Amino acid sequence: MQGLNYPLRRRIGFTLIELLVVIAIIAILVGLLLPAVQKVREAAQRTQCQNNLKQLGLASHNYNDVNDSLSAIIDFNGKFPATYRTPFVALFPYLEQQSLYEQLYLQDSNNNQNYNSLFGTSLSVLTCPSDTVPTPPVLLYTGKPVSKRGEYGLVSYLCSGSGSSGERCGVFGAGLLSRPSTVLSITDGTSNTILFGEASNNQPNFSDYAKNLLFNMPTDIRFFRTWSGRPVDNLSYTTGLGVFPLNYQLQVPVFSASDPNAFNALFMSFRCFGSSHSGGVNFAFCDGSVRFINNSINNASIVPTSLVGYYNPSGTITALGALCSPTGGEILDATAY
Repeated sequence: MQGLNYPLRRRIGFTLIELLVVIAIIAILVGLLLPAVQKVREAAQRTQCQNNLKQLGLASHNYNDVNDSLSAIIDFNGKFPATYRTPFVALFPYLEQQSLYEQLYLQDSNNNQNYNSLFGTSLSVLTCPSDTVPTPPVLLYTGKPVSKRGEYGLVSYLCSGSGSSGERCGVFGAGLLSRPSTVLSITDGTSNTILFGEASNNQPNFSDYAKNLLFNMPTDIRFFRTWSGRPVDNLSYTTGLGVFPLNYQLQVPVFSASDPNAFNALFMSFRCFGSSHSGGVNFAFCDGSVRFINNSINNASIVPTSLVGYYNPSGTITALGALCSPTGGEILDATAY
């Protein structure tokens, strides 16, 4: 008699142990891949930032070719209204923003509403994708005066400027009324002189400083760097000072209002170059090149300079300050950065 043949039972699915093993393997793979993905993303953002600075450098050279000078912080031909406090607007025709440029000229400078509607334009070429700005990069200002409430396009870059005391430690001069430079006037060499650099909006302690030192101004003023120079003209600094440390951060605890160092610290945070990139900052030089400068430049030795002013009274200047000055005659070791 032949034995009975019973069909074999096929197992469907996984056991609990097998499922846990698979989950563990997937978690390990994700843990290994995530840092790599983040590095690739940051590399792409850093490249985009460098491309933005490259466009600013080329736009500046095109502007210089047409106007025999670099763009000014304010317009000296009487065309721009007095509310402009940045060199970016003059470069708009060379940054594929001719339409916006023409609209700004056509508006009545006394009609704040018309201007505010234009000031809220966000421009990707002026913001670094790694910077901690809102998305889109626009400030919604709710402070005073009421006439300046509205939206303002933000920037992640500073032009290489100077202090208000008169020393020429930056290509864009000293103060708002400084006359523009020319490429030919950069006697230190265009390849040795910074034109634009990044500015990080990542200041975690800024709100506390604003509350204690700026008369309870709204905390959204942390995003004060706008291409129009508004809404708060006295705080809308878009000129960087190389004499300040790279990536300077406001410290805690917050200085008291009576501490003389309080406003100095706040001022440094306004005017220092910085970025959200790891290890340093991207800069556009006057020859059109873009280079990444490490934070270690803060530790470089000071160098002699022909510039003597408020920030360098002893006739010496920091390495970064030397790179920003167009006519200081500094000799800087390339290993410093």
